[in-house]
Amino acid sequence: MLTNKLNQLIEIRSDMKNLLLDPDKQQLENFLAKLSELKSYFIARNEQGVAKEIWCLEKVIAIQKLYLLAFNQLKIKKYHEAWGSLENVQIALSQLFRHIDAEDEFFPPISFVEQHGLQYQSLFPYRSFISPEFTIKSKLCNICNKTSSIRHPC
Repeated sequence: MLTNKLNQLIEIRSDMKNLLLDPDKQQLENFLAKLSELKSYFIARNEQGVAKEIWCLEKVIAIQKLYLLAFNQLKIKKYHEAWGSLENVQIALSQLFRHIDAEDEFFPPISFVEQHGLQYQSLFPYRSFISPEFTIKSKLCNICNKTSSIRHPC
C-alpha cells in the first residue's frame, strides 16, 4: 500500500510539471484533491517528510492559482484586486521558499511567477493601505491662502 501511494505521488509530481506550463483550473483542483488524500494518508502513518513534500506541492498549486487569478484580474482591469492577489502570491512564495531549494524541479516555474509577480506589482504600485512617511503640520488653501485644518477647513 505504501509503495502504491508513493507511486501515486511520483505520478502527480510528474503530471504537475507539465500542467504548470499550460495550467488548467480544473486539473489544478483535481491535483489538490488527490494531494489532500495522500497527505492525510502519510500524516496518519507519521511520514512527515513525505507529508511536507505534499504540502509543498499544494503550495505550488495555490501559488499558480493565485497568479492566474491576478493575471485574469489585470485583463479585466481590476488592478487593485490584482495587486492584492500578487501580494498573496509573494506571501505564499515566502512560505514555500523556506521548504524547497534551487535544485527542486518546481523551483524554476515558481521563480518565474515570483519575478513576474513583482514586475506586475511595480506597474501598478497600489499603496493605499500603507502609511505615508511624512506628517502634515499645516496646509494652506490654494484659493484664499488661509491655514486649513480638520476643525477649521477653508
